[in-house]
Amino acid sequence: MADAVIVSTARTPIGKAFRGVFNDTHGADMGAHVIKHAAERAKVELGEVEDVILGCAAPEGTTGSNVARVSAIRAGAPVSVSGVTVNRFCSSGLQTISMAAQRVLVDKVPVMIAGGLESVSLVQGPPGGNKNRLVNPWVQEHVPGIYHSMIQTADTVAARYKISREAQDEYSLQSQLRTAAGQQAGKFDDEIVPMETTMLVTDKNADIAILRTLGALPGSIMQIFMVQGALIGVIGTLAGVVLGVLLGLNVDTVVPAIEHVFGFKFLAKDVYYITELPSDVQPQDVLTIALVSLALSFVATLYPSWRASRVNPAEALRYE
Repeated sequence: MADAVIVSTARTPIGKAFRGVFNDTHGADMGAHVIKHAAERAKVELGEVEDVILGCAAPEGTTGSNVARVSAIRAGAPVSVSGVTVNRFCSSGLQTISMAAQRVLVDKVPVMIAGGLESVSLVQGPPGGNKNRLVNPWVQEHVPGIYHSMIQTADTVAARYKISREAQDEYSLQSQLRTAAGQQAGKFDDEIVPMETTMLVTDKNADIAILRTLGALPGSIMQIFMVQGALIGVIGTLAGVVLGVLLGLNVDTVVPAIEHVFGFKFLAKDVYYITELPSDVQPQDVLTIALVSLALSFVATLYPSWRASRVNPAEALRYE
C-alpha cells in the first residue's frame, strides 16, 4: 500500500491586510514563490508534479483564473502540470492537503503539491471584490447563515457554546505571546522563504508598527529610513548639480529666453548698472556644493530614522 508523505514545506511571511508587506503583490506571485521553494527543498523537478492544488477562500481578481495553475506556470512548471483551485473558505488549504494525499493513496500519483493562498488586500479591499448578485434570494430567506461572515459565525459559536469575551481575549493574548516568543527564538525561520515585495504606504506610522509586529527590529527600521533618506539625498543632489551646471553653462541663452517668454528684463538698463550676469562654472566649487548637500541630506535623515525606530506597535495600532 502506498504512503502519503509530506516531504517539504514552504510559506511566505504573513502581512497585515491592506497595509502589509503584500498589499501590492499579485496572488500568483506569492503562490509561485512557495511552490518553487517547496519543490527545491524536496529536490523535485516541477515537471515531475502531477497536479498543484491550492486552496483559496476568494478565488477572484488577483487570485482568480484558477490561481493554482497560474501559480504553477509562474513558478516555472511546464504546461503539462495541471492545477486546481479549491474553495472551502477557512479550511481551503487544509482541504487541498487532504485531497493531495488521497490522490497519492488512491491514484498512486508520485508527486503532488498542495497548499493555500489569499490576497485580502487586492481582492477584498476597495471596491470590495465582485459582489454582483452575490446573494441568492431563496437561500437568503431559508438558510441565511450560509452568507454569514467570519465575525458573525464567531459570535454565533461563542453564544452557542457560552464562550465569554474575556476567555476569547485571554486565549488571543496567549496566542500572540506564543507567536512573539516563537519569532524571537527563530522557530519560524526554517518554514518561511523570504520574498522581495513592493509595499504601498499610506500611513507611515501605522505601517512602521506593522513591520515591527512582523518581526522587524528597531535597528532594521532605522536602517530602512536611513537608506531611503540617503537615496533621496543622492538623487536630489545629482539632479541639482546637473541642472545647476547646465544653467551655469547656458545662462546667456536661458536668461534671454525667459525674458522673451515673460516680457520683462531681469536687469533693465534704466535701473541697474549691469545688463547681464556673467557665469563661470568652477569644478571645485561644484564638487564642494555636492558633498555638502549629500552630508546635509544624510544628517537630515538621522532624527526621522531614530523616531521611526522608536514607534510602539501597540500604541500606533491601538485604534486600528
